[in-house]
Amino acid sequence: MKFTFPFKFGKSKKEESAPEKDKPDDSHPRPKPTIQFSITDQEAEFVIGMPGPSTGSWQPTGPDNWRESDAHMELLGEFRRFIPLDFYRTYSDDLLVSWNKVLGESMESAIKRFYEDALVEKVSQFDLMGHQYTVAKLKPLLRERGLKVSGRKAELIDRLFEADSAGMDELLAGMELYTCSEQGKALVDDYQERVQREKETAERTAYEAIQEGRLETACKAISDFEAGRVFPRGMGINWVNYVPERDVSLMRMLFKLAPPELLGEVATDDLLRLAVAAAMMHLLGENKGRRLWAVKDIHCGHLEDGDVAARMMWFQAHHVETVLGYQGRDVGYVEVHSANDPDVCMVCRKLGDKRFPLRQAPLLPYKHCTCPWGCRCHIAIAYD
Repeated sequence: MKFTFPFKFGKSKKEESAPEKDKPDDSHPRPKPTIQFSITDQEAEFVIGMPGPSTGSWQPTGPDNWRESDAHMELLGEFRRFIPLDFYRTYSDDLLVSWNKVLGESMESAIKRFYEDALVEKVSQFDLMGHQYTVAKLKPLLRERGLKVSGRKAELIDRLFEADSAGMDELLAGMELYTCSEQGKALVDDYQERVQREKETAERTAYEAIQEGRLETACKAISDFEAGRVFPRGMGINWVNYVPERDVSLMRMLFKLAPPELLGEVATDDLLRLAVAAAMMHLLGENKGRRLWAVKDIHCGHLEDGDVAARMMWFQAHHVETVLGYQGRDVGYVEVHSANDPDVCMVCRKLGDKRFPLRQAPLLPYKHCTCPWGCRCHIAIAYD
């Protein structure tokens, strides 16, 4: 199957006047200057639907080895905030079942052990007041007692307890909240730091693999990390039985396509950085670059920054995948819909709700879009 685009991969005016650079390293793939590409029928398939229930490879350790349990550390981490000891009573039945399953015991019994082992403690009256009352609410209490109302929040609370400790206790009656003790915080911090190291390792592996064109390896690095989490990212994604073909196909499209015309002023080397960033955003389900693949500094014409430009590259690849899928389903007509908010530019607003034969539908992101946050139009099947 062939898909033809009505534009060429051109150089910016700045590049045209610049001297020829050394030949780029072949180990870092560059977008190819072409207006045609071939896609196999298998690559052209686009199946719309949600994967199975969210699941990971992590298994509960049970109450006997709970200090080695990621699920128990996740639960203990909930108490880095000030919350009721029985906060879980507001959870839905399905969420309670999920928690009890990964813990290997009930949330109630696990939290009871946290408290008995002094990993969770009752919030002090001073801290409770600071949590429950704003400065604006503290000042009337001070005035009622003829106390000075100026100073920092902690000073106001000190003043109230020194003047009327019994009255403050009465105000806070029935407001019991709990938080991690210093020992509990240390356990949670160790766990979260370990998970962060594992995440950074997975992301670096994926980033380097994408730069080298090893897209399946990049997918595996991220899916292996997610499969090891207690509650993996992504509703309905089965990371244990994750199949990377769809993600690989879209990322290939990122490097195969000529860049969106919105990026006509971007230098070729920067286009590669944007494509890699777009691939990472896709794999991680994010819409901004990180320090490792930061692209905010790239000048992208009227677009706000490089993050927006990378999203436009992803958007175009997703759009083409959608069109190819529609072709495989013999869709005749599509409609273009623009985002329904005040930030949509007039060009996209006029394009919205127009009907086109599929093969005459405009390529998105729309080349004439003037919005600094990028084009947010999308196509959908037009039904009679």
